[in-house]
Amino acid sequence: MSYKIYRDKFCKPIMTTVIAIFMIITFVGQAAEGWLIEPVALPGDVIDNKMIVNVLKWVDIDESGNVAFIADYTDAIHTDPTVPGRGIFTQYRVVAVVGDVIDGDTIVDISDFRSTPSIANNIVSYIANIPPNFTIFGAFKEQSSLFTAGDLLDISGDIASRPFCCPLSINNAGTVAINTGASNNNPPSSWVTNEAVYTIPGGLVVRRGEVIDGHELTSTRTPKISDLGDIATKVSIVTTSTLTSSAVMINRTFAMLPGDEIGITGQFFARATNVAINNSANVAVNGATTTAAAIMTLDRVVAKAGGIVDGRKFRAFADIEINNANDVAFLAGYGNGTWPFTGSVAVFMGDDLAADTGDISTGGYELTNIDFQGGIGFNDAKEVAFAASYTTIDGESGDGVFVATFAGAFNITSLSEQLDVLLGSGEIDSKMGTSLEKIMSTVASAVNRDKVCVAINTLKALKNHIESQRGKKITDNAASDLIIYINNFITQLESELTSSC
Repeated sequence: MSYKIYRDKFCKPIMTTVIAIFMIITFVGQAAEGWLIEPVALPGDVIDNKMIVNVLKWVDIDESGNVAFIADYTDAIHTDPTVPGRGIFTQYRVVAVVGDVIDGDTIVDISDFRSTPSIANNIVSYIANIPPNFTIFGAFKEQSSLFTAGDLLDISGDIASRPFCCPLSINNAGTVAINTGASNNNPPSSWVTNEAVYTIPGGLVVRRGEVIDGHELTSTRTPKISDLGDIATKVSIVTTSTLTSSAVMINRTFAMLPGDEIGITGQFFARATNVAINNSANVAVNGATTTAAAIMTLDRVVAKAGGIVDGRKFRAFADIEINNANDVAFLAGYGNGTWPFTGSVAVFMGDDLAADTGDISTGGYELTNIDFQGGIGFNDAKEVAFAASYTTIDGESGDGVFVATFAGAFNITSLSEQLDVLLGSGEIDSKMGTSLEKIMSTVASAVNRDKVCVAINTLKALKNHIESQRGKKITDNAASDLIIYINNFITQLESELTSSC
């Protein structure tokens, strides 16, 4: 995918430019096999008249490739890069900055992982500090307040105290899931005692202290929401009079309890650290089986400590995401590294290495460290967004946001698979689906006969056909998803040409 970043760099000597061009030519493709890594936001980029000077390690990506991240910046007000401003950005715009007044609340800081932006359908939600002191938080969606301490959360009369442990999660409908302290006391007597998960709009999902299916909940953490409104939550439960353990819930039903077999693998769930969910209500979990730390879904173990992928032996796992094709992306520390695994952290999609230290992105940026404590974003186009430190051939270094895209996904098979998913979800009219399948059959035939230009021109016609039916026989989201695949497929085919069509 081509990201339209408008860069405002200082002029460099001609020789440096020549060397950089040589480096780009030399190193293109020197990322993990089958993956293309592109910079999305780097120091020096100018977004809405704000020059990025530093990018933090928490990011997210939506289905259209919009990436949300936290960054420090300079502008006409913040002129000193040693005392920059801070804000929430996408690669195209500013969402909110410290100093903004939103529905009467002034943002005084955007400080840690709780502020990690969540983006869907180009709408961003986040948590920020507000007055009277730095221990008070507010939950926001774009330039609107979702709630602050003392606000009424739902029709049951629950009153919020503060967001508790975890970032927000937003879906394409604009519904936000949040972990917070709340109670029907006014004001809440304890934000810890009254920890709960809510949706906004909506209401209470689960609350600490509830007994569900015979299990008492002692905490409710890291809620994630699907586009269909299902909520996956990591909860702690009482297992004996003296011990607790973690479990996974979907809405108000247990999906994973300690001792449950994971699918029919012969391996058993032990605990969860964080979770993710897709539109099929399949949950990805970073946690452990009864034998080792692991990444798992409801039906399979995706990766396990001690396992080896592309020569990297897994030691520990961090952030995870799952897309609607049930692909799971995750951060992992590997080799002989120890916490926090500096220089030995990589991004994986299942058993495929997506990005690692030493990889070269387009533009010649060499990754020097992917932060184990950072976050990732992942979508149906198999794009993984992550933050990483980098160096350049002329000695520049910094922290930026990158996207690794699975180039092997750009083929007629994956396009057909994505079409099947969208047809199955009802987002494409069946007759429209038949029409699209016929066009893709023509593309497949052209590719098989090495008629690359015919395939490219047919794909362009397919795009026009989809656009003509957007909002009619194909939903807006489905049209956008397919066009992402088609554009990437066209780019891959064009790279095989020795001359233009």
